[in-house]
Amino acid sequence: MVATFPETPTAQPKFLTPLINITVNTFLASNPVSTGNIASQTTRTCNITINVDNLSRSLAIAAFNRIFNYAQSLANNDLNPSASANQNPINPTDPGNVFSPTGICNITVDKSGDVPIVKLTLQASNLRIDYMDEYFATTLNYLTLAITNDLNPG
Repeated sequence: MVATFPETPTAQPKFLTPLINITVNTFLASNPVSTGNIASQTTRTCNITINVDNLSRSLAIAAFNRIFNYAQSLANNDLNPSASANQNPINPTDPGNVFSPTGICNITVDKSGDVPIVKLTLQASNLRIDYMDEYFATTLNYLTLAITNDLNPG
């Protein structure tokens, strides 16, 4: 009889399917700064929620690019209340409580398994559609640096 000892279990790679949830709601908000010009008294804004879980770290940046492009496409689609609301964008001279996006951006990198997994939670409210490119570019740059350096902000 040969004695067998319990083998130390090896960590199994995480082959999890990424879970992606994107919600975009657009609406027209009135602009209290514009007076007398009916065409510029409303601006198209949106609320965005993006949750991503179980995403391989090596695929994260390319995936976030596609996710942001998709969210922007949703915000600019034909279901918006007025397609021409931002043809003449309003100067950003609001007092700070109108058309100023608020939100959170949390990202974590879980390196406990063989495959590092990224989790992202992004929520933005009151974001002007015409500023979305700039907002997404800044956020994506932040996420790229965070993932590259394995930072866990938030």
